[in-house]
Formats: sequence, C-alpha cells, structure tokens
Amino acid sequence: RRRLLYCLQCSARYEAHVLDPSIVPAPPHTPRLTWRSLQAADQDAITALSAACQAADGGQALIAVHAYIQAPGADTPPRATIGAFDTAGQLFACAAVWLEQTPERAQANIIGQVHPRQRGRGIGAFLLSWSIAQTQALLAATPSDRPRALRLTTESLTPAAKRLYQRFGFTQQFAEDVM
Repeated sequence: RRRLLYCLQCSARYEAHVLDPSIVPAPPHTPRLTWRSLQAADQDAITALSAACQAADGGQALIAVHAYIQAPGADTPPRATIGAFDTAGQLFACAAVWLEQTPERAQANIIGQVHPRQRGRGIGAFLLSWSIAQTQALLAATPSDRPRALRLTTESLTPAAKRLYQRFGFTQQFAEDVM
C-alpha cells in the first residue's frame, strides 16, 4: 500500500514570535471529555483513534502508538503528551511533542489527531496551541547558537487541517510517497 507523509514547518515569521512557555493554553470546553497525559495503557485507544482518522482522511496510521507513547527513534518518552477521553475511556483527540537534537540543529516535533466526530469544535486549534507552547519550552532549553526548527508531521492533509496549520504559521515543506 502507498501512503503520503506530509511534513510542515513553522515559517520564519512565526518562529520570530515567541510565546511565553510558562503560559499553556487551557483546553476548550468539551462536555463529557477529560484531558490528561497519555500513558502506555492507552495504546488500544490511540490505535482506535488513528483508525477512525484514517477511515475519514485516508493515509495510513502514522507510527500510531509509538509516536504518542514513545518518541520515534528514541528510548525515552516524548516530552509532553495530551489526550481527551470520554467517560467510557474512548480517546477523541491527542497530541505529542518531542525534541530531536544534533550538534547542528534542535528540532521540536508535533503530531496530533482529532476524531472526525469531534472536529470543528476548536479541539484541533487547542492541540496545536498546546503543542506549540510545549515545543517552545523544549526549544528554549537548547543552546542558542544552534538553529531551531518546529516540525509538524501528518499522514493526510485535509483542506481543513491545511487551513488550521497555515493559521498557525506552518507551511508544507514536502510530501513523500511511502510504499
């Protein structure tokens, strides 16, 4: 099967705008949903959410469980995760952020997804604001002489998602066919 992998990076215009990392946005009012950090026990819920998003948007699940529970290619968990669960334990939205560093560069990464039935309620905008605040705190702790980047990766790029990302200063850097 083929899949497209989209990578977006924050534009220079947005990178120049530094938020106060101590200010973390509050979740939107979401009746019957509780927000908390993701845990290893949430693997099945993350997989179910990824399947629902894939069914609506196409693509294939993006490293579904490991990217949210453990940063890709790392032995440590991501620096921050968040998820919205209903009273039955179903996951309706989640995001994860982590930092990758080399001697040449510091890159903060964002992934996230919102269940198709919960879209259009401000949840995606909250997840992106929350993720940016988390990544800015991560990047602020890196050496100042290193170039810094903020990267968002997604398996599918719907028109609504593209508008949301653009509103936050992200532009598509590349799309890749993976077989």
